Amino acid sequence: MSTSKSNIKSLLPIDWQAVTELGKEINLLQGNPYSSNDLGTIEMPNHPEELILMVASVVANSRDPRFKKKLPSEDDLKRLKPWIASIQGLIRKVSPMWAGRFGGYVEQAGQSAVAQAANLIIQSAEWCRGFKEPRNQFVGQMEKLYRLILQRVSIAGFWENRDARIEEKVGWMLQSLRPGSSNALPGFNEKAFPFLFAMARKFNFPDPCFSTKEAGIAGAEFLASIHEFLTNQGVRNLPLPPRASEFDLFDSGTWKRGLAEAFYSEKLDLVRSRLPKILDLVVRALPESGPELADAIYGITIRMCELDESGMSPEEICKLLFK
Repeated sequence: MSTSKSNIKSLLPIDWQAVTELGKEINLLQGNPYSSNDLGTIEMPNHPEELILMVASVVANSRDPRFKKKLPSEDDLKRLKPWIASIQGLIRKVSPMWAGRFGGYVEQAGQSAVAQAANLIIQSAEWCRGFKEPRNQFVGQMEKLYRLILQRVSIAGFWENRDARIEEKVGWMLQSLRPGSSNALPGFNEKAFPFLFAMARKFNFPDPCFSTKEAGIAGAEFLASIHEFLTNQGVRNLPLPPRASEFDLFDSGTWKRGLAEAFYSEKLDLVRSRLPKILDLVVRALPESGPELADAIYGITIRMCELDESGMSPEEICKLLFK
């Protein structure tokens, strides 16, 4: 493999243009079009290049034993982090024995940190490997979710049972993604939707500050967006999305939706206008093959080790990869 194709983005089978556009669309949906958040940017970790290369060696070794693990010694850490030597020097004035123990502790902690960083990369790669066709799985499970939400769900009303509103069902669906949720959409679980739940867990969605009830108010727009997205993906024979619950002065369950239409209509319109494109970009940003992406992640660390063996310095290797 030539050095002309050693940039990380060129080595990963991902549509980076779609990833960049996805970040911009998410910013718009969040009402912050000027955010500097760019999902398509890969920045070099804020660590000495030599330690980054050590992490790569541990990952590469797990894939190909020809590449030896490189773990930091006490001397390596004191050279890379001069403050360690300064502290050890102060301790040595009090007790040479304690200074020696401190050095051993520093070495053990440094090697543990490198191993943990490598393990996170390995876990991410194997997580990707678990999904053979991410794009197809995402579209298929979104269709399944759409049809599930459209099913009638009967709940207890004040006088008698009633059908759950679309806003309630979308809120329950989002709440279902939180581990241990008691108020969940019937049928929406990790066993039936493994890919969607795995994605939610990986990217911490919904986060603790996200109100699933308030998001559910845009349930009609959410379903209409999924319908448009699935149609764009070539899915046919889809039931039409439901309309939003109409305001009823004598039904408090419709008041929040009515208030949203009266005072926050621009936010509802934003969901309806931006969400279909966001879902389309998610499909484009996902790799066609999870195993192929996993192999590419390992391939980057192997490439780093090969460049190291060729005599290139850690600084030159990182500059090449993260340019």
